[in-house]
Amino acid sequence: MRSVEFHLLDNSRIRNIRFGVFDENGQLTGSSRTGFPTSGLSRRYHYEGPMPITFFEENRIEQSNGSERIERTPMARVNLPENQSEVMLLFLPNPSYPEEGLRYNIQWIDIRPGALPPGYLGIYNTTPISYIGAVGRPDNNTRTATINPGLNAPLPIHPRAALVIAIKTEEDELIRLYENTFECDTTQSLLFVVFPPRFPGSIHLGGKLVQIPLRQTPEPDESE
Repeated sequence: MRSVEFHLLDNSRIRNIRFGVFDENGQLTGSSRTGFPTSGLSRRYHYEGPMPITFFEENRIEQSNGSERIERTPMARVNLPENQSEVMLLFLPNPSYPEEGLRYNIQWIDIRPGALPPGYLGIYNTTPISYIGAVGRPDNNTRTATINPGLNAPLPIHPRAALVIAIKTEEDELIRLYENTFECDTTQSLLFVVFPPRFPGSIHLGGKLVQIPLRQTPEPDESE
């Protein structure tokens, strides 16, 4: 049995995803509802149970005798290392579904206190492609870095920062895939998550800027 606290983040407006509630013997006794906000992180959830964590879609099926049967369809699974107890879970559509795997793949980020320094921006790239990133003030003092898949080295930021993500062609031409200016509190730890384009055929990357939350008491589970 494992004890894990987690937040959820996605870029595709996921609905009706739940995770299991277990008794002290590891037996499934119910489920807890999740929510994916259109911007920012979800609230903090608490999980007590076996690994991997399975997220599922739950439906109640009415039987011919008038009773109801609960049908749970697995949507995603994540197996966290033993030393991870406070994470952000990133839900990504599985491009091979339904031929192979579940509907969503999950990547995770360690968000324990101290994982990212305050006053810095960490960039997590969920795609398998490396990009060129530029972070700085909108007018000057810009830092450039390669944005590799996964979590990249944090960069210092200005309270009003500009972020540009581009890719270089074989002709050394830069094509901008994401560009935005944001205001931030430099006393907090910030993370920008790079998502694949939301629409087929688009070259424009998705992205969400989140503030790594301070430690807090998990809100009550919405269990049934």
